[in-house]
Amino acid sequence: ILAAITIFLGHYAVTSVVESGRLVVATYDKPLMAISYARLAHTQFTQMELAHTQRQSVVDRNRWRLLDDRFKKLAHLLSQSLEVAENRSISAGATAAVKTTRRAIDQWNEVRQRIIAGSNSPEDRAALEKHAATVGSALDQLVELTAQDGFTHREMSLSSIETYRMASIATTIVALVLGIIVAVLLARQMVRPIAIASYAASRIA
Repeated sequence: ILAAITIFLGHYAVTSVVESGRLVVATYDKPLMAISYARLAHTQFTQMELAHTQRQSVVDRNRWRLLDDRFKKLAHLLSQSLEVAENRSISAGATAAVKTTRRAIDQWNEVRQRIIAGSNSPEDRAALEKHAATVGSALDQLVELTAQDGFTHREMSLSSIETYRMASIATTIVALVLGIIVAVLLARQMVRPIAIASYAASRIA
């Protein structure tokens, strides 16, 4: 019985450590990376807005081409960042936030292209600002949701460790009690024959 308890405790310890390690790795690989790439996407979109503003303020066509190339590169990097954030998201809400961000960026880019083409109406400028605000709020929501997912993983890891700690204490107490009982029984089984033999020897003497 004691050997079985020891084997069970060792197996449970290994399982708990592996599970806690898996949760820690999952927390880094998914929610924390999603947060990092969501923030990176926010920075890249801000740089795209800056490139658009600069494009509107310059008249040199060579400068336009440079800014357009920079804009395309930023758009590509932004798409990659959103893809990583979506792949690392572990909740439906976070995935929906990424999709909302993509739609808002597409709408923002459509308005931006109209403005570049010469349609610089107040409606287009207002729509551009509206879509930009939607992108920012969607990315903020993505960060918040993935932070909650990371907190959930953290709580699961702590709960696994606490469960192992309590099980270890309980199992150790049970093993100690069984050990004492076994020791007492063995002592009685050994002492009684010796006492009888000693009594018999005393009578013979």
